[in-house]
Amino acid sequence: SLLSAMLVLVSIFSVFGQPHDVSCAFQPWLMIVPLSLLCGSLCLRPIIIYHHFRFPTHKEISAPLAVLFVLLHTLPVIFLLALWTIISTPSATLDKADGEYHHICGSNGFAGQPGGYVFLVLIIAYEAIVLMVAAFISVLSRKVVIAFNESRLITTAIYNIGLAAAVSIPIYFVLSNNNVARWSVLVGALMYVALSTIAILFVPKIYGLLVIDPRKRRQAK
Repeated sequence: SLLSAMLVLVSIFSVFGQPHDVSCAFQPWLMIVPLSLLCGSLCLRPIIIYHHFRFPTHKEISAPLAVLFVLLHTLPVIFLLALWTIISTPSATLDKADGEYHHICGSNGFAGQPGGYVFLVLIIAYEAIVLMVAAFISVLSRKVVIAFNESRLITTAIYNIGLAAAVSIPIYFVLSNNNVARWSVLVGALMYVALSTIAILFVPKIYGLLVIDPRKRRQAK
């Protein structure tokens, strides 16, 4: 989760600079793939906890198998992105805004901008289903007695991502005639999702290690 969240933060830099056909073509890949990896890693941990609870005699899910699960989860997104690139190729276009012409990234190809919106909606719907399944598994496993049970934290992180998407995506589409505002919404949403996910998952652990555990050791003496 930490690595994928950091990749989401790094992907923000893909929207900076003068739009070019090459940079516009890679922009969806650089932003959506890290977000998909973040969703997959959030879904993985509840599955590991539930597997430990449901099949206590089985072996724990190994690290290579966990990585394979996250990669397999991302394959449909990569497939949709490939179709998006082929059918509605993202490229730099000249658009008039506020009385001036600006280069912006938009979907072209033979399906045009509507095709790009269709693929974006399909990717969002897929990840929404994945996160809802992860939230459901987290609820099932929230009372499992296991070291570092993160079910509640993961559920909170998933709800937080859902809230951010529910707020930012409609605003992004409504501001179709204001490129600066759309850019601000996109960058702000990516930063919020990455930083808030890191805070939700890791701040309680750091607080526990640095504050609660030393306090318990002092009380036990």
